[in-house]
Amino acid sequence: MARTFESLFFNLIDMENHDFKSIVSKIQDIKVGMFTTMCKDNQLRGRPMTTCEVEEDGFLWFFTSINSKLIDDLIEQDNVNISYTDISKNQYISIKGQAILVRSKTKIEQLWNPLAKAWFPQGLEDPDIVLVKIQVNQAEIWDSGSSKIVVLAKIIKAIVTGEEYKDEQGHKVIIL
Repeated sequence: MARTFESLFFNLIDMENHDFKSIVSKIQDIKVGMFTTMCKDNQLRGRPMTTCEVEEDGFLWFFTSINSKLIDDLIEQDNVNISYTDISKNQYISIKGQAILVRSKTKIEQLWNPLAKAWFPQGLEDPDIVLVKIQVNQAEIWDSGSSKIVVLAKIIKAIVTGEEYKDEQGHKVIIL
C-alpha cells in the first residue's frame, strides 16, 4: 500500500506510560542527536537535530520544515533511529521508533524556543513548521559509569593481555 503524506499525521491523544524514565534525563542533557532515516534509494541518511522535548512515556519531539528532505524520507519509511552520544560521560544511546508528523499550533507554541527562529524566520507564524513526534519502540543505552581514564586503563589492559575488551555492565535494552 502506498504511503501518503497525510497518512503520517496524527492527532494528539494520551498514550500509555512506559518505562522510559531511566534515560530521559540523559537525552535531555545531550540535546542533539543524529536522526537517521531511510531514503528513497534505500540508503541511510543521518542529520543532527535538536530534541525539543523528551516525554517519560516514550515520545521525542523535533521541529522540521514541511519542505525538508526529512519529510520526503518519512513519507517513504517512518521507522527511524536517533543516536545520542555524551563522550565526557561515556554514554551512548540508540533510539528506534516510528515518526509521526504533527501540526498542532498548541504543541508548536509549547515547544517553541528562540533558537528555532533561525530555521523558521517568520517565527510561530511560519507556515512550514511541522513537528516530528517519535514513538519510541526500543531504547538501547551503553553507560559504563566509568571515567575516561578507567575505560582507557581497561582498553590498555586488554591490549597488553591479549584479551578482548568487554564492558557490558552498562549496556541496557528497553523495549516499549
